[in-house]
Amino acid sequence: MGRKVRKNDRLSGSLDMLILRTLSRRDLHGYGIVQFIQQSSDNELLLEEGTLYPALQRLELNGRIDGTWRLTSNHRRARIYQITSAGRKELTVETRKHAKHSLTIARVAGVVASACTPLTAWQGRVVAQGVSEYAPVSSACIELNKTVVTQAVNRHIDVAESLLSRWTASVDSREGSCVGFVLNNTAALMAISGRIAEAHAVAERSLQALEKIYSPNDPLLLAPLQILASTALEQGKITKAREALKRMQAIRVDRPKDSALIHGIAAALLHSEKRLAEAEVETLAALRAWEKAGRGETADAASVLISLGSIYIEEQRLDDASRTLDRALDTLNRAEDTVPLDRLRLLRVSAVLHARQGQWAESARDFADALSIADREANIDLGTLRTMLAGYAVVLRKIHHRHEARSIESRAASLRVDTAGTELVDITELLPKPKPAKK
Repeated sequence: MGRKVRKNDRLSGSLDMLILRTLSRRDLHGYGIVQFIQQSSDNELLLEEGTLYPALQRLELNGRIDGTWRLTSNHRRARIYQITSAGRKELTVETRKHAKHSLTIARVAGVVASACTPLTAWQGRVVAQGVSEYAPVSSACIELNKTVVTQAVNRHIDVAESLLSRWTASVDSREGSCVGFVLNNTAALMAISGRIAEAHAVAERSLQALEKIYSPNDPLLLAPLQILASTALEQGKITKAREALKRMQAIRVDRPKDSALIHGIAAALLHSEKRLAEAEVETLAALRAWEKAGRGETADAASVLISLGSIYIEEQRLDDASRTLDRALDTLNRAEDTVPLDRLRLLRVSAVLHARQGQWAESARDFADALSIADREANIDLGTLRTMLAGYAVVLRKIHHRHEARSIESRAASLRVDTAGTELVDITELLPKPKPAKK
């Protein structure tokens, strides 16, 4: 039986993308769109009228498609839809985004090295998010990793859980570590996608599974501990983040990549505690470690640069912040592992920098671009979104766009956010700081 496509379904893409892709082939009426999607998916996707027609209306109102009443070949009057130039442009952007998202899943799942590399090329090794550079496991574990991560990122958690349970019951102790590796990769991808609370819970399970096999000081535990620490910080759980960091620092490491993880978490914790000078030292150490690991041109290094820029802003070193964020942007543009949330974070920090410099129009553009990314991300953290909206409203009022500011404030107020563990924006952070008085 095929799956019914409902609102917020994330199978092979959004409903809007499915409709635009269908209309890019030929003009169709609503029933024709339903039939085409159903047939081209081998009856795996079943559209309901209550889902399709609101989407068609939304796309038409947004100028992505045009609808006109015409006579069909059966001499019946029907509304025929065609894609507009704006719709084709959006389809191109979303297709590229979806391809990059799929590649991210593949990298985390350890499935492909390139578009034409077969699974056997990995020779029984899984590329994990730091569990180890290469963790030797069976081909069956590689396939489990691929399936579970894909199911989890598409929010089919029950299917992923069932697969893991069956695996645990059917393998001997030599393959017991596989569950820990797969859970770690799933948590990593959830964190990348903005599903912070879920990532934290899954990382805890990964750590528990790996602790049954490896000693407390084994570097294999660094990856789930890093996810635990970073997601705890995102939720404002400073004590838990500090506990995870303490465990990371107790592990003896030889690889620069592992050192970068530890320095990065230490920097983030110190930054959250406003110990800015110490945070800067740890951030620079993390950056040097990524460069030593040969990953100075990756999204990981860019993330460190964004953090460094944020520290410079708080220290009122605005010129240093500007240069550092420019470098981060250049790195993200070159990196192959950049995801939309990387750019969103850079834009948020850049918006604050421009506001501190009194460049309100530039700050407004940064916030608008960041919000555009957030609106395309189904998994955006609501606390992050509310913080961004509040800051955007402040900037809009500074450039006398009061009507837009009220609209943004209304949207922020409508978000139901658990404020426990969610850091809301301090409006004064967007205002230029007074320069120290001369002696």
